[in-house]
Amino acid sequence: MAGQSREARNKEILVKSLDILRGKAGAELANETYTADYTDNSGAPERGPARVLAVAEQARRAFPDLDYDVGQVIAEGDYVAFRLTMRGTHEGPLPGSGLPGTGKRVEVRQLHMIRFEGERIAEHWAVRDDIGMMRQLGVIPGPPGGGGPGGPGGPPAGGPPAAG
Repeated sequence: MAGQSREARNKEILVKSLDILRGKAGAELANETYTADYTDNSGAPERGPARVLAVAEQARRAFPDLDYDVGQVIAEGDYVAFRLTMRGTHEGPLPGSGLPGTGKRVEVRQLHMIRFEGERIAEHWAVRDDIGMMRQLGVIPGPPGGGGPGGPGGPPAGGPPAAG
């Protein structure tokens, strides 16, 4: 990472950190990547790399084939913002709800912002389409008329509109 801008380095670290959630890396990467007092601003009391490992374990229990498709990644100073699509088959209890596995496949769009301290992730904020996911799981009904271009309860088709 020598010779890279701070922003390029932070983007690279962030993308690599997703391997923890994918189940391709564990405690070693979490300890290298996150500060000891890392804060996930979801309101969870756990902090540090232990929080990341707990989230990864819960997510993989719920979605054993969990994967992420990273879209845009934008960095400025100590902050990295990115959008991604989470995909997986709901096989186990859904964190926060206890909903048992439904066997249904979901595709959920998310937006995240990360704050770095040096070369480590210190803070995280997220906006996820949890309502859309619950519709895909059949827990709540989709909107009248079939849910738009993505089908009943599914994510909308296509990406963001082209700049013009």
